[in-house]
Amino acid sequence: MIFDFFLEYSFKSSKSKSEDMILFSRESMYDHIVGKENTIPFKNGYCTTLNRRDFNDSFFRSGSKYLWIFGYVYTNKRYESTTGHPVSIVTAQDLFDLISRHPEQWQYFIKGSYVIVILDEQENRVNAYTDFLNVLPLYYAFDGDNLIISSNTALMLRRPWVDRTPDRLALVMQQLFDYLLGEHYFVKGIRRMENARCYSFDADGLKKHVYWDVENLKHDKLLPKDKSLNLLSDQLKENVNLYADYANPVLVSMTGGFDGRANVAMLDRNPESFKCYSYGMNGSKQIRIPQRVAEEIGINYEPIYLDSEFLDQYKYLSRQTSYFSNGTAQVGFANKPYAYSKLNKYSDTIITGLFGSEILRPIHNLQIQVNDQSFAIYLGNNVREGIRKAMDNVSGFDFLDFSVYDCEEELYRFIMNNYCDKYKDHDYITRFFFFIIQEGIRKYFSQEISLERVFVTTKFPYYDIDLVELIYRTTWAGMYNGFFFFF
Repeated sequence: MIFDFFLEYSFKSSKSKSEDMILFSRESMYDHIVGKENTIPFKNGYCTTLNRRDFNDSFFRSGSKYLWIFGYVYTNKRYESTTGHPVSIVTAQDLFDLISRHPEQWQYFIKGSYVIVILDEQENRVNAYTDFLNVLPLYYAFDGDNLIISSNTALMLRRPWVDRTPDRLALVMQQLFDYLLGEHYFVKGIRRMENARCYSFDADGLKKHVYWDVENLKHDKLLPKDKSLNLLSDQLKENVNLYADYANPVLVSMTGGFDGRANVAMLDRNPESFKCYSYGMNGSKQIRIPQRVAEEIGINYEPIYLDSEFLDQYKYLSRQTSYFSNGTAQVGFANKPYAYSKLNKYSDTIITGLFGSEILRPIHNLQIQVNDQSFAIYLGNNVREGIRKAMDNVSGFDFLDFSVYDCEEELYRFIMNNYCDKYKDHDYITRFFFFIIQEGIRKYFSQEISLERVFVTTKFPYYDIDLVELIYRTTWAGMYNGFFFFF
């Protein structure tokens, strides 16, 4: 699996950039990161990557065409029903062949957590395709000639042509929601690739194509409860074992919550071939509950104690948190590099319960994926008044040279264009669910998954497009059940 990616290309210049290549191995922050670096030079640029396992699983070249898989890809249920071939892992060569056989449909035949980058030197074009629910993003900078696509924004900013002007709206979004919306990033010269998109770069500019939308999840006719329970449990079990199948041994997250324990229950493996883990303070429920469960059912379990050693390393871990999440993760996420730098000595792959209850349950205000600000904007009678109320909630925080109120009109246009006007045929509760799925859940957990990528491959059976699409065909989906409470 490729877990770090840096492609640099010029569409109008024939000069190779190989004499000034950016390499991960030259960066001090990667000193303790385990991965093999591979650099592919070409006429007008180069691509350097870090990967675990076999690089040829993630890269393929045929003539003037180069294909990289950032993340991991599987075929999906639609492909299975169309071809009769069971769902399975997809290598870069497999994917190249799939694109050749099904040039108009191939995006709808795969799933996983990925960005696929294809360079065609003959056509002088770079295309990037993101998965349906993308939480492992790449970023791009493009000035009409020079292009960078990368997982590391700090390295992108090494190039003087990248616009470093602060994106004020992005900063306000972060302050209001705790994550950035849309393609926004902290500087104007860098954009985040969004889910279910094709980005096509060439000498004539950038073209974007959206091939799936969260609105596709909404159904008027739902499956019966008994049937849907069986279908959901079967699909989740398939996902858990599919994602674990290509890792031996494998790590399985097991906190005090239900989602992780459900993964453990559905895993059809010899207990000697996997290890459960959790991290927390000694004596906390994050340690006590999984420890007790593991003892009772006889499985391997390793607690990661956030003790004095963790505190001694906290400053360095916080730097890692910020750097590898591209500035999006909170300092409190420092426990993740600490835990996974220890756990990856056992396995490079984890199965996690992330997203489970978040995509199933009705809305309630957790102050994370949704908070007082998103409630005010999306559930009030007037969007403008809601934005002003949301800004009042955070008005104690001032930026160096501007106020959140300076972006009020710009945020209003963004919300109206992307949610209120776009989904005007839906009620306000459904629109709010579209926002939560498209922005809240993805963007919040993306911080964690982006950070973890340099230590382990994080696989999440719940946020799998086969399961998510099935969930929203059943009455169990939170979208059809409203709220636990609201205010």
